[in-house]
Amino acid sequence: MQSAPHHPREAERLAVVAQLDALIQAGDPRLDNITAIAAAVCGTPVSVVSLVDFDQQYFVGRTGLEPARTSRDVAFCAHAILQDGLFQVTDATKDPRFADNPLVTGELSIRQYAGVPLESDEGLPFGTLCVIGDTPSALSPHQEHVLSLLAREVTAIVTAHRVVEDLTRAHAAQAGQLARLVHDLQAPLRSMVALTGTLGPTPDPTDLGTLHQAAAQLGRLANAFLDDSGSKVEPSVPLDLRALIEEQVALTRPLVHDSVLLMPVVSPRVPAEVLLPPTTTRRILSNLLSNAAKFTAEGNITVIVDVVDQSIVMA
Repeated sequence: MQSAPHHPREAERLAVVAQLDALIQAGDPRLDNITAIAAAVCGTPVSVVSLVDFDQQYFVGRTGLEPARTSRDVAFCAHAILQDGLFQVTDATKDPRFADNPLVTGELSIRQYAGVPLESDEGLPFGTLCVIGDTPSALSPHQEHVLSLLAREVTAIVTAHRVVEDLTRAHAAQAGQLARLVHDLQAPLRSMVALTGTLGPTPDPTDLGTLHQAAAQLGRLANAFLDDSGSKVEPSVPLDLRALIEEQVALTRPLVHDSVLLMPVVSPRVPAEVLLPPTTTRRILSNLLSNAAKFTAEGNITVIVDVVDQSIVMA
């Protein structure tokens, strides 16, 4: 038995199959209907729509076959996806690639196989529409033509599943990003509410400065979300970490209980400027401090920043 080699663009091809997990799990009755038509037209007892994964092939539409998958090692479809068009075996017992294949020698007794590769929009074969017979035979030109037309319909259905899967994942990612944004906005908003509640007719300049910093932080977080929705890695820039920590401590003080002392401790080993992503660093510090303020009713909250093994550590 000769197992099929991998496709030249195997990693990309597998990425397409990975986007079809929902289809693999649930199948699609329309694909079952198409396999029934293919089997009837081609005069075979079995027809399947297969998706060829890393080590398995999954049958997401099938007629005349009970198993929902087989090992890729024995899959005829793994050979078919390497072809530009119809792949046909008229008598598997006489083909050295398949003569001792367990799908030929075993209960299924494959003799005839004809499969049309299914390709993504990127030109990557992800599976086949195939017909399988238990007697040696070849498709007529008419049967080949109909099988190719049905394969186009299968490709359209599977592509629609892929689009839906992509949109579902994108929606879930955006929902997660929005939830993170709402969480990150809570601390500066609480600071602003606390400060505005204490401002008198002649506000203290320090309080006004802190209020301005809280508003600026809201703007930075919102802009970062709108700019890339979390899809890009924020670039690092030189930051005065001491000043940034003082800024975040000042924003957190309105949230701290009167009996709690909040103070930063920055090691002299910390450089004057550190390469860090600014918005992400502010977000981390803000969440760290606001959570500490929320769960500390008395005692001290100490922000410790030091250099350990050439890395900045904050706790």
